[in-house]
Amino acid sequence: KYLLAITDALIDLYGQDIGVGYDVGCTFNKIVQDSPLLGAKAHNARIKFCVNAFHGYAHNCLCQVQHHPLYLSSFGLEDLKTMKHIFSASNGISYTMCYATQYHWTQALDLHFQQWDNDNYQESSNFFFFSFHQLLAWGLIHEYTDAVASLLSSLGLAEDDFEHWVDEEHQFLMDLKEKPSDHGLSCSYVQALIDQDNAKQAAHFLFFAGSLMSLQPEMGMNI
Repeated sequence: KYLLAITDALIDLYGQDIGVGYDVGCTFNKIVQDSPLLGAKAHNARIKFCVNAFHGYAHNCLCQVQHHPLYLSSFGLEDLKTMKHIFSASNGISYTMCYATQYHWTQALDLHFQQWDNDNYQESSNFFFFSFHQLLAWGLIHEYTDAVASLLSSLGLAEDDFEHWVDEEHQFLMDLKEKPSDHGLSCSYVQALIDQDNAKQAAHFLFFAGSLMSLQPEMGMNI
């Protein structure tokens, strides 16, 4: 219920076309859709949920082609670990709060995040400018545009083919949810061969054991 309340607050604050990264964003997306109070509001706001770049690789392939930011065009290069970065920065004041009263550790957190906001707001314009400038001037677009265009031309491909491949992979993985009938038949055939081989080995063992038992009386008489 807390995550639903946070999602509702995000829509009220930022409006439409919001992207949210969450460790289990794939599952939470379904929860939001099925929510009687939030489902319609989230749909109208066109909010998108995905798994963050780090945890996404722990999900199965079908989940990744639908919810990993690598396959989603609207998330850019964001790793969606902002909260981890914030909490990591706040670890620096933890040693001053271990034995503080509730008032003083609340005060310490408040002062820390006030300074955090001031520092980041002051540097945000530079961050956006240099990130965009690097992307255009020295980054991926400038460095690889001509190379990618040449490679696409030599292979007879278009940029839309990449999206089509993701759609095809998604459909292929969806079809794998139900095993083909011939696959089950092949597995049954292989299991039958294994059972046959085990039966032959058991028969040889019983034959050998019976032969030894039949030889033992004769050996005793000869002695």
